[in-house]
Amino acid sequence: MTAPPAAVAERLADDLHAISVHEAAHAVIGILLGLPVARVWLAWRKPWLSDWHVQGRSELSRRVDEHPDVAAVVAAVGPAAEIRCRVARGVRPSAARRQVHRARCNRGDFREVAAALRDRESELDAAGLDVEVEGLLDLNWDAVTAVAAALRDHGRLERRDLDRLTR
Repeated sequence: MTAPPAAVAERLADDLHAISVHEAAHAVIGILLGLPVARVWLAWRKPWLSDWHVQGRSELSRRVDEHPDVAAVVAAVGPAAEIRCRVARGVRPSAARRQVHRARCNRGDFREVAAALRDRESELDAAGLDVEVEGLLDLNWDAVTAVAAALRDHGRLERRDLDRLTR
């Protein structure tokens, strides 16, 4: 990962931590629910005339037509883990939710959740989805944090790395 200047990296350390947890949650829960997760990565980005930020992505090895509940859970688990992470680092829950919901990079996750709950034949409603997501995070938090730490250290993890870390 090409890093920004030290002062910028220090200022964005909490974002790096939160986004690594966000992406790790997508990957860990995706694998748990049978999705073909190929890799997960983080990168420092500095668009022209803009500030540095951290970007992350969990990628599938192929497109799958998963059950709408799986799609909703895997999409929702990233933002939920990020909120959990920010709260654990001292941000008030309401402020953490606002930060995550306002982040442009999370819009795709929220669109996927909305589509799964509204446009598809999901068996979950919003409250049921929250219960499912929080339960999965509770049960798999150690794996999520292990993957997040490795992701911060290496910037990119392939499926074999994820399998080793989630055993």
